[in-house]
Amino acid sequence: MNIIKFTTLSLTSLLLICGAQFSKATVVYTDIGSFTTGNFTLDEGSTYFPTQSVAGLNSNLTVAAGDTFYGVFTAAPRNWSTYTDFSLLMTASTSTAVPFTVYFVDSSSNIAATLTGTTAGLTTTASSNLLTAVPGSSPGNLASIVSFVFSWDGGGALNTTLVGVQGIPEPSTGALMMIGVAGLVALRRLRKV
Repeated sequence: MNIIKFTTLSLTSLLLICGAQFSKATVVYTDIGSFTTGNFTLDEGSTYFPTQSVAGLNSNLTVAAGDTFYGVFTAAPRNWSTYTDFSLLMTASTSTAVPFTVYFVDSSSNIAATLTGTTAGLTTTASSNLLTAVPGSSPGNLASIVSFVFSWDGGGALNTTLVGVQGIPEPSTGALMMIGVAGLVALRRLRKV
């Protein structure tokens, strides 16, 4: 009897660990916005203009703190409320580490998210550059994103390309339920033995 209880407890623990590992392993960034030609329109009010192409927005120039560009996505508004974290898909062929701030703006012209990042560690291969939420910033409506604002918080010679915005989808409730059902089935079979 004690062996069955111990086995049941061990199996439950194993299922919980496997479920946690499964959810970690399947968490990947999803492309939710592109800065490539035809997918993002730079606004004329920007203080500097990156070169736009099929590769994205390239800033091959010396930037200063306060240099800002902004614009709108095609097929806006976009619902980004189902994503838990955001990153920029970026490349850089210079090693200068320059901080920046980005804003997601909703259809009511309210800032839905204020996020910070840096060009540190980027290479010529496009990689996810995690964005950190600014503490205390009051979010607007992430379910209705229309435009994007990018502002350099430092300066230096840079050759950086912004490819797109990425997000991590919320964990699937369905996947967690399947793990729970599998655990219950396994426990029931153990008890019959």
